[in-house]
Amino acid sequence: MRYLLIVAALFMFGCVPNLQLQKVVVLKDQQAFVKAFDRVAVEQRIEPLEQFIITYPESEWSVRAADVVALWTRCRELQQENHALETKNRKLTDSLATSASEISELEEKIEQFKSNLIQLEQRPQ
Repeated sequence: MRYLLIVAALFMFGCVPNLQLQKVVVLKDQQAFVKAFDRVAVEQRIEPLEQFIITYPESEWSVRAADVVALWTRCRELQQENHALETKNRKLTDSLATSASEISELEEKIEQFKSNLIQLEQRPQ
């Protein structure tokens, strides 16, 4: 009976350090994720989270990091697309202003042509 009690006690005490070790590892993952995320915010680049995913592939935080990386990448793509559209919009606005100016000039020339035509028709033959 004593032997069984000693084995049970050793087993219980033997398991407790493993549980604490697992908590430390989880906290280490979480701390590393938070540090990487903070670096992303400060440095405005995604590489710290990409490195986190490589370093902790089995971590539950890697899934979250991968989501952030995907959103970051999509955001950058949309920013580039937005920049391209803004540039195109500026060019089209400039083109529209040029076209409006040309239309105004053509309208003046048409009015001059009409006036000249009327004068020409009113001249005696």
